[in-house]
Amino acid sequence: MRFLRIIFTLGYLFWGGMLFYAIGELTLRNAWFNLFEIQKTIPTEIEFIPQEKESTEIKYSFEYKNKIYNGNRKVINRIISERLPKNRSEIEVLFNAEYPKINYLDQLGLKTRSGNTGIVISLIFLTFFGLIDLFGNKRKWLKIYGLNKKTKANNV
Repeated sequence: MRFLRIIFTLGYLFWGGMLFYAIGELTLRNAWFNLFEIQKTIPTEIEFIPQEKESTEIKYSFEYKNKIYNGNRKVINRIISERLPKNRSEIEVLFNAEYPKINYLDQLGLKTRSGNTGIVISLIFLTFFGLIDLFGNKRKWLKIYGLNKKTKANNV
């Protein structure tokens, strides 16, 4: 039983951590509340690297307070052609003024996609672990897979 408790605890910690990471990412990007100052700039460098299956990786860098920050995003080519300006000098990078490593291309409209996806996936797995932990017959599993260690003290 101790083995399963360790497995469930690790699962809760991992998926709970992923949930908090996703919520933190959305908070730093002001998805729900305007807690941080978000500034706009033009990237100093931007590169479009074609990937397989009609997608492109966009790598960009920008300068803020004499430091260079980088960002990247993999996007479907259709979204790039529909949403990004044709002139590269009109592409804008938005970034958190307090934590400039938190940045994104606002014109793509994908500001909250990775955070929302992280929340959904984390909640699915946390629910899965919780339901198995609450309603699963753990003693039966331990017996089937030979993970229960029976000692003479347990048999008395």
